[in-house]
Amino acid sequence: NDLLKTALHAYEVAYARRRSNPAIARDLARVYERQVVFWDAERLYAKAQEAATRSTQLYKKAMELGGGDPEFAYDYGLRLITVKEYAEAETVFLKVIELQAPYRDAYYQLALIATEQKAYDKARRFIQEALRQDSGNEAVKSLLQRINQESP
Repeated sequence: NDLLKTALHAYEVAYARRRSNPAIARDLARVYERQVVFWDAERLYAKAQEAATRSTQLYKKAMELGGGDPEFAYDYGLRLITVKEYAEAETVFLKVIELQAPYRDAYYQLALIATEQKAYDKARRFIQEALRQDSGNEAVKSLLQRINQESP
């Protein structure tokens, strides 16, 4: 916890000095994510929730500051999946694709979101696009198998 406190303090100072830097905002969000894990392990759930909220806010701020850089939007989308805010995550990943298609595994993430929402037709469309981008990706193949098993 001492290392986390030190890192958190250092990033908070950096962020206070450079609030317009999306990389600092994102990196601070990552430190808060680590703090969530620590507080959860300590069973201090209120503190974990505070850190989780702050992390999400900072990822969003990084995306806003990053303008047209899909990397910051992608990171925010991943965070939204973590906190199960699927509708907003879908919007963010569609924005990532709009900014730069194809972008990493954005279609995979969209398929995952649709699967979590049990929107299997939508999930299939996204997973097919993910397969076109990277037909050898085992995670994509595994998600396709999950979609086929879960869908009616």
